[in-house]
Amino acid sequence: MVGVGCMVDYRPDRALWEGGGGSQSVLVRHQIMSTPEDEWEEFIDTVAANVRQHAGYFSWESDRSIEEVGVVQSLHESLEKLGEGFFHSYRSRGDENDPPDCEALDTEGDRIGIEVTELVDGSSISATRRGGLTFWEPWKKVELYELIRERIEIKDNPYELKGGLYHEYVLIIYCDEPRVLHYDLIEYIRGCVFGPTKLLDRVFLLMSYGPWEQCCPFVELQLNV
Repeated sequence: MVGVGCMVDYRPDRALWEGGGGSQSVLVRHQIMSTPEDEWEEFIDTVAANVRQHAGYFSWESDRSIEEVGVVQSLHESLEKLGEGFFHSYRSRGDENDPPDCEALDTEGDRIGIEVTELVDGSSISATRRGGLTFWEPWKKVELYELIRERIEIKDNPYELKGGLYHEYVLIIYCDEPRVLHYDLIEYIRGCVFGPTKLLDRVFLLMSYGPWEQCCPFVELQLNV
């Protein structure tokens, strides 16, 4: 199945955006609430320039560190909503100090390293930017498993670690890709075991906002540590 990617130029009403709830990412929602009225037009232009057209819920293209912190914040809010929070005081470590991309403190005050990586169909990103066709057919289960396994393997490298020792090391795989967001695929991945891992203690698959959950749903993947 394919669709036509396109760029839409519009100027949404502020009240509509403020009432949009999770239809905007955590990052954009917080900026909406803090933007003065006289800066609204400039804010809309900034969003249009930074939020990717294809699978762009978490994206902030001009600054990768802003995107990464937004992803961590989304997981943090979802965990807190479920009473499963285990970290706070998260921050970006900056381009020169990764990996990890971010760090936080756990409930005992110990440092947690947090790596962030995206799961998305690169060919659909390119096609959308050209105004071409994008694929909507769900990935096959084995294909999705391999894509996730590869990302875990790449991030599970203790020899590249910076910033000293961490009490716990976490990977967030974030995803707004339509080819992944299908119930059967997510349930299949929920039952898979990944690893063994040398560095990673926990891995989360974080998905874009779900209206039923009223947050970004996630799956903590099973690891053979």
